[in-house]
This record gives sequence, C-alpha cells and structure tokens, in this order.
Amino acid sequence: MLLSHHSRKSGFALVMTLILVAFGTVVLLASGLQLSRTTDVVNSYRRIANVQNIANNAVEVASCYFVDNLSSYTEDDKVTWSEAVEFISMLDSRSGLESKYWADFLSFVGEDTEGFSLTDQVNSFRNSKGLGEGRYNISAHVFPVAGGAEKYVVICSAELDGTKRYSMGLVMTDASPQGGLPALRTVSLDRVLSSLRSIGNGKSKKIVGDIIFGDAIIAGVLSLNSSSSSTLQDIVEGILNAAGIIVYDADGNQITDEETLAEFLSDYFHEIEDDAATLYGQWVDEYEQSFPENPEATVTLNTSTATVTYAQEPSQINVICSGATCQLESYSDELTIEVSGSDQFDAEFTSEGLIISGSGKSFLVPTSIASETTVHIMIDGTTTFFSDQEHKISIVSGKYDIQVKGDVTIDTQFVYDVKKLVEEVNNGNGMSLVANKTAVDAETRIKDYQKLLAEENYSYLRVASYGDISLGYSSATHGDKNLMGDFFALKRDDGSGGNFLLGDLSNVSNINNPGQGQFSQLFLLGSITTWQFENPLDNNGEDLLNSLALVAAGDPNALGSGSSDGSGGTLALLGIQSW
Repeated sequence: MLLSHHSRKSGFALVMTLILVAFGTVVLLASGLQLSRTTDVVNSYRRIANVQNIANNAVEVASCYFVDNLSSYTEDDKVTWSEAVEFISMLDSRSGLESKYWADFLSFVGEDTEGFSLTDQVNSFRNSKGLGEGRYNISAHVFPVAGGAEKYVVICSAELDGTKRYSMGLVMTDASPQGGLPALRTVSLDRVLSSLRSIGNGKSKKIVGDIIFGDAIIAGVLSLNSSSSSTLQDIVEGILNAAGIIVYDADGNQITDEETLAEFLSDYFHEIEDDAATLYGQWVDEYEQSFPENPEATVTLNTSTATVTYAQEPSQINVICSGATCQLESYSDELTIEVSGSDQFDAEFTSEGLIISGSGKSFLVPTSIASETTVHIMIDGTTTFFSDQEHKISIVSGKYDIQVKGDVTIDTQFVYDVKKLVEEVNNGNGMSLVANKTAVDAETRIKDYQKLLAEENYSYLRVASYGDISLGYSSATHGDKNLMGDFFALKRDDGSGGNFLLGDLSNVSNINNPGQGQFSQLFLLGSITTWQFENPLDNNGEDLLNSLALVAAGDPNALGSGSSDGSGGTLALLGIQSW
C-alpha cells in the first residue's frame, strides 16, 4: 500500500509538471508575440518620426534658399505641383478641429495652383545627413498666400519605403516684436505686473494692468500677479529674462509650489546669470558704439550770439547762422552736430523740423534734411521736450538720434508722422492707443500699429540721456502718455542718473480725483533701456500709473545696435507644421 500510494503521488507530480510547462510555454509564446507587435509599432513610430524630421529639414532648406533668391523668381517661373491633390486629400482625411483650420487656410492650394518648385534645389543637398543621406524622395514647392505679396507657404514631402509625410512652413516679413530692441531693459522695476484688463461697466469701464508686447530683460527680481492671467504670456508677450521672479496669487500670497509656477511661466521665462552691473554695462556699450563719436559741427547758443564752428575745413555740412538763429542748410555725408552754450535747452518738433533753443537763441534741423538721412545731435545740457500743439502732440517727421548730456524731461507726446497714429493719440473721443480698450482689443490694435510702423512709417526717434528721463504732465487732465521711439536713461560717470521717472504724475487732476475720466497709462511703441524704472505710489500705497503698455517694434538691422524705428523687415521662416 505504501508503494502503491507513493506511485500515485509520483504520477500526480508528473501531470502537474507537464501542465505548468505547457502553461509557461503558452505565456512565453504570448509574451513573445506581444513583444514582436510592440517592437513593430515602435519601429513604425520611429520610421514616421524620421520621415517627418526629414520633411521639416527640407522646409528649412527650401525656405532659406527661397528667401535668399527671392528677387530672381518671376511669374514665368511658376508651375503647378503634382502632389497638390494628394496633399489636400491628406488634410481633408484628418480628424480634429485643428486639421480643419489648416485645411481651410490651405484651401487655395490645388492641382491648378501655380507656385515655385524648389525640388531640384533641395535635392542638391539630399546626400547630407539632415536630408537622409540620399535615401529619401523629397519634393518642395512654394506658394504665395492670397492677399499678401510678402507671405508664402513652403510645402515639402519626404518618402521612405512607402512612408510619406508632409511639412509646411510659413515665410513672411518678420515684423514681430522680437525684430528690434526688447520693449524693456532695466535693472529694477519696482512694480507688480498684472495682466491688462478692464474693470467697471459701461461708460465707467476702465483699463488697469500691464502688457509688454515683446521681450523684456530685468537684471533684477521681477514681481508678477497671476490672479487675472493663466500664463506669463498674458503679461509679457515674448520672452522674459530676469535674475529672479516672484509670483503672487489673487490673495497676494507668494506662490511657492514648483508645479504651479512651472505651469504659469511655461517656457517663456529665462533666468539671467550675469550680474546687473555687467549686463547694464553691455547695454551702455552697445549704445555708445552705435552713436558717432565726433561731431562735424558745433552750434553754440549762448547769451551773446548763435555761432557755428566746424571740425574741419572744408566741412561736409553747412550751417547758416544769422542773429539769434542757426539753421542746417546742407550736408554731404554722415550728419553729427553738437549743440552747446547753455545749461538748459528746450526742444520742439514743429512742421518746419526740430528746433533746439537755449539762452534765447535757436537752431533748426529742417524736416526736409531729416527725412533724407538720420541726424545725430549731441546736446550739452539739460533738455526739455515740449509742444504747444493740441493734446501736446509732437509729430516726429524724419530720423533723429539725440544724445543729451544731462537730464531729459518729456512734456509732450511723441508720435510718428503716420496719419492714423496721430489721429488716435489723445483725441478726446476715447480713441487713444490703448486706454479704455479691453485686453483683447488692445492686442489687436497693437498689431495694427506695428503694421503701420512697418508699412507707412519713415520716421525714427532715439533719445538718450546721461542722467534721468522724466515724463512731464503739465496741463494734463489725465495720466495718459504716448511715446514712440527708443529711450535710454544712462548713468553718468559719477554713478548718478540712469532712471526712467514718471515725473509729476501725482499732480494730474484725474489721479487726485479717481473715477474722473480715463485711467493713467504709459503707452510706448519702441523700447526703454534704463537702470531703474520708477513706479510711484499714492498716499495709500497704490500705483499712480494704472496701466503700462510697452510695445517693441522694428528691425535690428536699422539704426545703431538694434532699434525700433519700424523700418525694413525681412522675410523669414516663422514656423513649421508637420503631418
């Protein structure tokens, strides 16, 4: 019985062993099959990603070649694209609202649509690593976008072993805020920035908050209030570079949670590692290198007479002085003039040009000359810019690059000679540049003004002070100030100055009687470079300036080391979309 019982136990063990072996085999086979499927999927994704990457690179190559050789293309070079129908069908077959938008945008592309073929040009680089070392079939075509002579779509395809992908790039004139100087460069900004927004209802609706439309560089610590914004780009429509950042919530408490901060800042905040003095010194050096070092003529306005002396004879410029006045008559080369003889000067833009006065004498730079060339002017003394015109508007017609050895007071509104811009600055009908507009309207209008600068403006103003720049509000009933140009507040050799001040804003009647008229706002088309940007407070500790709107504009290849004159603009590849 013991033997029989033992035999039965051995048979049971053998059966169980066979069952477990069979089960294990099934599991291994299933795992191997699943692993094979997963490997196939991964390889498929990798292949698709590689093809998409080649198509993206082809767009970059085609765009670069097209922009560099744009002037050589004519209407006779236009041909249809053999892949147009296939491309549009691909877009139509894709689901999702975004795909529908792309299909609508590219609906003008069809089998009969003519553009420029760059397939041969791109394939001349096909053996390079970036284009797949000759293993891919690549095509490239460029289509002008309807309604814009300076806007194009570049569509490329790449194919490898039956896998085909498309990429599209948008090429247009780069009139973005990043074109010239950052909207703001400062070491210190003692203001908690919040998003531009409207408060109140109906006629009592007011604008508060801030928008920096372009890049900003703060060499110190910047404070932000996130209560009315979802991301940093609601406040800074560009890249914010700062040495540090503090973000507050709706209750005024500092946000310390890293995940919440990362979500708010996204990829639009870069931390500065350079110390403030070094960075500010770089800004000053860039400016000084862009301004001519030696004047060709010196106009002296003193109590006794108005005279001119030249750096060399014969002079390349001609200034005529008679009695108490001097006037620039002609020039033949770079135009740099020094104005001296007084401790205090006044400057006014008139229909004749720029008039600089001191000690009862004056010097005129005619609009006719400033419209032909940039006039560099060095003023040796404290200078006040003013205007006796309606709404204290100074229409800047021509290109003026002004350096002041002393403090500057701007008791006027600087507006470039563009009809629509002039009409909208403080016209008394609620049509000033941004004030009384919702945040969405403000952004739309800002883009309109940038377009005006790029297409209709031929004037430019740069004002640099070795001292402080202070805004004047004499006779103002509200706190709006509109400026256009690039403004530099630079420290003197003794370390004083370098501040951008809001001046006598506290004396404005609307500020002392809140609720009367529109709120105070500084609106700038251009840039500010300063050591410190002042933010004065009232007796209750509230900001006297209700709204700050700084809008970068311009072409870095214009005057000096980057400027915001709004001129020029170059074609550039602004983005790529892949399918």
